[in-house]
Amino acid sequence: TVIEHLGGVAGLPAGAFALVTKVHHAALDGVSAVEVMRTFCDESAEVAVTEPDLEEPESEPSAATLLGRAWLHQLGRGVGVARLAARSLRMLAAPGGGSSRVESARTEAKPVPHTRFNERPSSSRVFGGCHFCLSEVQAIRDAVPGATVNDIVLTVVGGALRRSLEEQSELPADPVVAMAPISIRSAREDAGTKEVGGNRVSMMVVGLGTDVADPLERLAAVHQGARSSKQSSSAAGSSTLLDIANVIPSALGEFAARAYRSLGLSSLYPAFFSCVVTNVPGPREPLFMAGSRMV
Repeated sequence: TVIEHLGGVAGLPAGAFALVTKVHHAALDGVSAVEVMRTFCDESAEVAVTEPDLEEPESEPSAATLLGRAWLHQLGRGVGVARLAARSLRMLAAPGGGSSRVESARTEAKPVPHTRFNERPSSSRVFGGCHFCLSEVQAIRDAVPGATVNDIVLTVVGGALRRSLEEQSELPADPVVAMAPISIRSAREDAGTKEVGGNRVSMMVVGLGTDVADPLERLAAVHQGARSSKQSSSAAGSSTLLDIANVIPSALGEFAARAYRSLGLSSLYPAFFSCVVTNVPGPREPLFMAGSRMV
């Protein structure tokens, strides 16, 4: 969908327009979405005229072909489950694995405070936004050794949640916990090869430092928590966790999610996080669409 006449929006140039796309996260992760966006854009302001793709469409498959493909898919799924089981057993049997990882997770685990963000949401939705200068973000990053831009994003969100909960007199003593997606793509995939399609993300849980008033101290706490969570996720095998999720029947997962929500179980058995925070880096070089530079 193209939205025009955005020149009146603060921070946008005259004649600005937007291209809005909607894709389910199950089909694309952040890296894939950026690559899809590149296909709509040019690397210069010169508009390139290309010939349309006139490839012949594939013929409609027959019922026998569909059954054959489904059979092969299920056969491959069974082989994948067997390989996953073998890999999981090797991981548990490896030195420093298995029980030590479970014990480490128990040691690091902290109860998630119950806040209004764990309640069943209403039909009302509010969208807001703000802009940050990258140079300012980098200056803040340099104030805490080892901190990353992702840490700063988590810290900013934590500060906003702290202020909001304080205004409602609902600030918990323990930090609010967020779930943050993390990429498990290989270096070759991150380099921009043609194999960047699909969804290759795992997750980590990290405290947002809502219990810390000082911003720099909050950043240091978030950085330490994020580093520890990444190490735990790496030790558990992020790709293995993703493969386990892929073998769970989608209907069963959907039924469990609907039951958890419709039966109000979130109030009795809160999730292990209260919100989701994601940071998707955009392209590093300027891109253009129809001669207009992307802002």
